[in-house]
Amino acid sequence: MVKIRQNQQIFQRQAWSVWQYTRRALHADAGAVIIEFALVALLLVLLVAGIVDASEAFRIKHVLWVTAREGARAASTTSGLLGGGGTSVAETDAPQVYATMDQILNNAHLQVTAARTRNVSFPNGKGPGQPIQATVTYDYVPIVGIVPSLGPVKLKSASTMRYESS
Repeated sequence: MVKIRQNQQIFQRQAWSVWQYTRRALHADAGAVIIEFALVALLLVLLVAGIVDASEAFRIKHVLWVTAREGARAASTTSGLLGGGGTSVAETDAPQVYATMDQILNNAHLQVTAARTRNVSFPNGKGPGQPIQATVTYDYVPIVGIVPSLGPVKLKSASTMRYESS
């Protein structure tokens, strides 16, 4: 009986020392875990912010493409654009074309600033059957600039259609 009691005491001491060793080992790594989490969390936040930036740039590029297409379509069917000199169509000559383009840009919440421009022109000269082109540009400023000194990213879209009106 004494032998059994001694074996139980030895086992209890060994189990207690294993528990203490495990507890000490877990507490020794606690500071390292916090630092590793901070580094990984920083990378994940940058990754998510980059994904948000890229998706916003794609959205703006799509809006510019739709705006240029609709501007070219409206300009191709608008009569009275052949007057005046040069190849560019002034905003006073085609207010409905520019209003169509502005409406699309405003609905997409792209504010009217110097960073947003739109233009309608005849690249090959004015005349019936000639191509008419609508161009829209926007300076996109990313939320997370990997290289801040690069500044805004210029997004541009153009669409060309044949001028049908006289």
